[in-house]
Amino acid sequence: MLHISYTLYGKKVDVAAASLVGAGYRESVRAAARLASPQRWITLTASSSLIAEPRHLLSASLYAAAAHISGRRIARYPEVELLLYLLGTRNIREALNEAGKPGERLGVVAVNMEGSAGSLIRSLAERVGATITPLEDRGEGWVRRYSTYLESKGYAPPRDREAILALLRARAALVRLSV
Repeated sequence: MLHISYTLYGKKVDVAAASLVGAGYRESVRAAARLASPQRWITLTASSSLIAEPRHLLSASLYAAAAHISGRRIARYPEVELLLYLLGTRNIREALNEAGKPGERLGVVAVNMEGSAGSLIRSLAERVGATITPLEDRGEGWVRRYSTYLESKGYAPPRDREAILALLRARAALVRLSV
């Protein structure tokens, strides 16, 4: 499980991400909603390839947490806000559509300002009967996924992982600046 912690505006923010195997997307979304509170949330994607790597997750979670804490969000729900920053878009429908595109494994990101984000993922996995696998076990699917996504947005299709990562992080920063 990928784990990141930081302090933002005096609040400790704990973030964890992993892949889930053996659980349905809709069932997992319902279970995640039951575990959520204003200070902890779980964002699910139908494919773990939407979570590129630690630096991508750090940028997206940082901007989403800052928007949540400051009350200057685009989306009503913090789970959706995180998707906006992962994709670098202000379009909620687009973010939800991308998050719902199926892959081999579900992606899960937990943000917890009250305790351990990893424990939220473990609770979710237990509730839906899933196995937690590290994001590192999923290969380079995110490179293909985001190359295609960025090309659909009018960018020359970058194939280099560092160029894609830089572009994703820049898009997230622009979304944050526009709020």
